[in-house]
Amino acid sequence: MHAALPCVVRIIAGEFRRRVLQSPPGQTTRPIPDRLKESLFSMLGQRVDGAQVLDLFAGSGAIGLEALSRGAAACTFVEMDKRSGATLQANIDLLACQRRAKVILGDALGLSILARVPRPLDLVFMDPPYPLIETPAGWQRVTTFIAQLAPLLSDTGFIILRTPHPHILEEPAIITDAAQRAGGPVPRRNKRHTKPRKSDWNDRTSTAKSAAANDDDHEDSSADENGQWFLGDNVNDLQAQVKAATPLPPTTGPQPIRTPASHDIPTVRGPETHRFGSMSVHFYMRQP
Repeated sequence: MHAALPCVVRIIAGEFRRRVLQSPPGQTTRPIPDRLKESLFSMLGQRVDGAQVLDLFAGSGAIGLEALSRGAAACTFVEMDKRSGATLQANIDLLACQRRAKVILGDALGLSILARVPRPLDLVFMDPPYPLIETPAGWQRVTTFIAQLAPLLSDTGFIILRTPHPHILEEPAIITDAAQRAGGPVPRRNKRHTKPRKSDWNDRTSTAKSAAANDDDHEDSSADENGQWFLGDNVNDLQAQVKAATPLPPTTGPQPIRTPASHDIPTVRGPETHRFGSMSVHFYMRQP
């Protein structure tokens, strides 16, 4: 089996056009596709010129460096993973844009970030890991941070958030204390429905044999070419048929609870949502 080829991350347009960036080792980041990047910056247009940019969950820095290449005045990058942070700094050095770039190693959703970024902000890019925003608690952290970040925007500033499409929140099913004391929610088979009483077998087999004796001289659709009755000539055959016809109860435990995520955030204008295949991009602005 061949190893997956690393994704090539490059600058699409502007001062650093066609420059290839380094990618962090492993699979700690999810690079933004060139098609989505081009569409996103086409929508932003001239708003990038001279902009103060904040790139949260920066990874290799591809989105913030693209903004610098297209004329942004400065960009603050926030990344928590040290290996990704080292790659990000290497890319900044590669493009020789150190004077316009600042790297913060820390939690992109930490309150300290709000005090360390320039203001007002013109563009904020947020590309959180999907596992984070696919849980109710993680999604709540992101939406709360956006509500706190929005007042730092300029009058025409945007927060741009990338999510999967569809965006589904999943949380484990609640297991009761009784189920935990019993060793987990393991459904048990109801014997009354899977094992008929012996009297029932005797009644049905005697009926079948009586019908066979009365119809020896007639062709019957319930017998096969060898004269064997489908109902069965013995208790074992009948028991097998009853078991085959009886649906078994589920053997798995409680299923996770899955609900669609709401992208409405109180006190923040938006979202204006654009879908790109299996991804969506949401634009937010501060309240006037």
